[in-house]
Amino acid sequence: MFNNYYNYNYYNYYYYYYYYYYYYYYYNYYFYNYYYYYYYYYYYDYYYFYNYYYYYYNNCCCCC
Repeated sequence: MFNNYYNYNYYNYYYYYYYYYYYYYYYNYYFYNYYYYYYYYYYYDYYYFYNYYYYYYNNCCCCC
């Protein structure tokens, strides 16, 4: 029972490793595009966070 469970986990790990290798290859192939997309997304997220903070600061009702 334990041996079958171990083999099953090993098979899942091998499948995950194969999937990770495929994803790693895909990521290397599109590293340039993903990098700029990630940078743009990070900039957009920072800009959104700045607007949200500014909105929260202006609409704070602690001094009402």
